[in-house]
Amino acid sequence: MKHSSAHAALFLTAIVTLVSLLGTGCAPVSAVDDERTDLVVESAQEPPLTANTLHADLRLAPLQCELPPVEMSASGQRQFVQTALNCLARVWASPLRSAGMSVAPLELVVVDSVISGCSKQVRPTDAAFYCGGSVYWPTDDPIHQGWGSLLEPYLLFVVMHEYGHHLQSSTGILRMADRDIDSAGERSPVGLELSRRIELQAQCLAGVMLAAAQSGGMMTPSGVAELIDIQSDVAEDPAHGTGTNSRRWVETGYRSASTSSCNTWAATPEEVE
Repeated sequence: MKHSSAHAALFLTAIVTLVSLLGTGCAPVSAVDDERTDLVVESAQEPPLTANTLHADLRLAPLQCELPPVEMSASGQRQFVQTALNCLARVWASPLRSAGMSVAPLELVVVDSVISGCSKQVRPTDAAFYCGGSVYWPTDDPIHQGWGSLLEPYLLFVVMHEYGHHLQSSTGILRMADRDIDSAGERSPVGLELSRRIELQAQCLAGVMLAAAQSGGMMTPSGVAELIDIQSDVAEDPAHGTGTNSRRWVETGYRSASTSSCNTWAATPEEVE
């Protein structure tokens, strides 16, 4: 089953409004999720989605990464994204280990020409997405243009969202959710609601990482607030949810700084519209 949801499609509908109204800022993000079955939990029996290990009170130490300056060449983006992914892997290692989880390495695939990946063609102008233990990072996503000095926090938030999907994969959430989506039908009301629960949980987990980045001095409170506020301007999409809910779940993760707040599987349907 291919559960595809590109953030570029959402951002492009709102980008002109965001730039004109906000002047500066970082765009909201969503992701494509495909074939997410490469990681396993160390438990012999999978818990239900509502009681998954990831919904325990897992907290991060302050996030302190020395990121290279953002350069928009393919090699420059590779260095920035890989450094950010490595840093996130380090900060998540201890809480995941304490919860009895092991996480496989995460591969970065930088796409600067048309390639075959994740059972489809991937173009440099596509949006970043997570698939089967890899983050695909197209280098010419139009949304990367025009952010100036605010490009770095925007790109870091994109990386955090994709790492959120990696955490979902490591606990079996994506595998179980995709199975249920396949059963219900990808474009059915049930299938779309499950997709929204996936994406909004990744937003919440990114919020947890934003809290760690602020406590580690990587982001200012005003910068984090701007990132959160802009989530409201994402165009509504049946597979991702409303901008209001996108913002709500990022802020929920940020304010709690705990994965226990990110249980979208136990949320009401209205909370994941």
